[in-house]
Amino acid sequence: MGALSVLATQVHAQVLEEILVTAQKREQNLQDVGIAVTAFSGDQVEQLGWRNAEQVAAQTPGLVATSYNGANTISLFSIRGVAQTDFNDHQEAPTVVYTDGVYIAQTSAAGAAMFDTERVEVLKGPQGTLYGRNATGGLVHLISRRPTDTLEGYVDAEVSEFSTTRLTGVVSGPISDSVRGRLSVMKQDSDGYYENRLGPDLRSLDATNVRLQLEADIGERLSAHWVASWGEADYGAAAYTHRVATLGADGGGVFGGADTDFGGYMNNDFYSGDFSDAGPNDAEGWLSALTLEYELSDNMTLVSITGLQNNEKTYQEDSDSSPAVFGNFGTEQDADTFTQEVRIDGTSDSLNWTVGGYYLEIEGDYRAFFQFPDYFGYGTLPNNVYDLETTSWAVFGQVEYEISDTLSFTAGLRWTEDEKDFNTNASCIDTTELDGCNDFGLVQGSVQTEPTVVDLSPLSLSRDDSDYTGKLQLDWRPAEDVLVYASLNRGMKAGGFLGSIDGATTLPDLSFEDEILTTYEAGLKMTFWDNRARLNASAFYYDYSDYQAFVFQGITSVIRNNDAEITGAEIELTLQPANGLDLLFGASFLDAVVQDVDRGAGDIRDQDMVLAPDITLNFLGRKAWDLGGNGTLALQIDGQYVDEQQFNTINSEAASNESYSLWNARLVYEPTDNWSAELFVNNVTDEEYWTYGFDLALFFGSAILAVGEPRWAGASVRYSF
Repeated sequence: MGALSVLATQVHAQVLEEILVTAQKREQNLQDVGIAVTAFSGDQVEQLGWRNAEQVAAQTPGLVATSYNGANTISLFSIRGVAQTDFNDHQEAPTVVYTDGVYIAQTSAAGAAMFDTERVEVLKGPQGTLYGRNATGGLVHLISRRPTDTLEGYVDAEVSEFSTTRLTGVVSGPISDSVRGRLSVMKQDSDGYYENRLGPDLRSLDATNVRLQLEADIGERLSAHWVASWGEADYGAAAYTHRVATLGADGGGVFGGADTDFGGYMNNDFYSGDFSDAGPNDAEGWLSALTLEYELSDNMTLVSITGLQNNEKTYQEDSDSSPAVFGNFGTEQDADTFTQEVRIDGTSDSLNWTVGGYYLEIEGDYRAFFQFPDYFGYGTLPNNVYDLETTSWAVFGQVEYEISDTLSFTAGLRWTEDEKDFNTNASCIDTTELDGCNDFGLVQGSVQTEPTVVDLSPLSLSRDDSDYTGKLQLDWRPAEDVLVYASLNRGMKAGGFLGSIDGATTLPDLSFEDEILTTYEAGLKMTFWDNRARLNASAFYYDYSDYQAFVFQGITSVIRNNDAEITGAEIELTLQPANGLDLLFGASFLDAVVQDVDRGAGDIRDQDMVLAPDITLNFLGRKAWDLGGNGTLALQIDGQYVDEQQFNTINSEAASNESYSLWNARLVYEPTDNWSAELFVNNVTDEEYWTYGFDLALFFGSAILAVGEPRWAGASVRYSF
């Protein structure tokens, strides 16, 4: 599936331009790729005002992206309901993010800042026979603008509400006859838009991102591309909106059953609250990637992609979101990732093929804690220090054979070996004279004299998962501008371990098994109306075996294996009905169910999947006018509708959101080829909505909800050379 190709930046554009993607490891017209793909050019990313990877979901049917606290310190990507929503830092997601060909293993880095972007590609469904790290849900690929043969660059400055400033600077050009370079820098600062009546405002931002690229031609057949990026961000303290909640008849939290939470607090304000202990929310990371391409022959290329990453994070939140001190949750992370992909891409008159190998190593040290100072007389500090080493290797290949001028067949196969070594050491400290640790069952052990320290003996676990994934597909072209495809895919995600936040997790619940996803999909891609319209649609059925379902109960979480089913359809329609007018419509329809979920007390029933709304809609319209010798003017309106969705596999009113609609408006004036100015308003109607939440009715008598951004107006100016 494809997005608008030009968004009317050329006023007199009469036809839809080609969208070139590399979803199948070679450059192709989007309409020739028998995969559900949504793609955005770098110009579109800028015109839509996107600043991080999560925002891509606004115009991508089937993609939902959010973070636990609204500050993308852990980003969650759900494609067609396939997601991993455990908030512990060590978990890998089934819907993955790539940057310039390199797999981003840490969810804390997945919501990457987007600047100086060449293209974004969203691939839907299992990806394993072409890409390095197998992914059951799909992937989001962020591709940077490459170094250029001539000297060029730009400076972009933006100011907006809440004392927000953003400055982007780029310079690119030749260093020698065979070497080119590009330096891209973005600096963002913003005061918090969430008022804290007890201290500094929350949801502020102080972030710096730098990217350096070098590209070299080494002889006639060898080329090298090196990219190094670094970023740090102080996101300000996490902020949740507080709502009073009580236990309903089915054991889940509901609203309206009480006037206050267990501490006698209530808060009906959406963007303000009383936070007694809003802690740090800092992240820093770097990435280095080297891509080598060697032409073995005119139709065969050897490709090597080597990636090194480090991600560090310190996080603490006021989990009760009230002036009382019920509980503070925090995490720490220091993780290193090494990836190596080697493959050969080949082509001939009737055959395109890829064969390759992949190696991944992740070494991470982590900490999670949940502090209960004097909770009903009990003061406890559960603390869990753990580390995880993941080693994975795989071999994969795919072949596409043109049976005739109108029919082609694709087959792919992958074998993956995943090994995980896990060490955990959970402890609990009683900070009062009462035996809170034992009474709450946080850890098992012997009680000592005050201050009581109860330790769980260090525990070491390991697991080895190996399995195959594969793909079979037929592509049929009944006409030049029509592609019909049908595919069968098998995806796999290895099992893993939990980083318990309170030490209460029992030994059987510390690990979970691998999940297997079998998908059946049929799709249509067509261009019509004298090349003024593009329609892409797909329908699919997903059959999950041992789906890794995230379950949050009380203050702890587990991942349980349950079977699941997903049925859905997506459609995107792009139109250029008149000079300078572009329209884009998108829709996603889902029925995503986790089967036989144990809600406790013998209550077993099917539940809606997390981050899988039944309906999402998106719209974009852009009209541009040629002002003759005075440049061009363009007005853009874009919006999205998101249906009700759940935030926990155990569904409840307190951990879900109501449907909402968001609308944005932009006015762009380009007096010359070098200058442009823009006015924008995001969330024009000032819609109040939340994007994630936790049901804490059992422990705190409340729910905490991550709110979306309020109405936000600003202006920017850009100079290019």
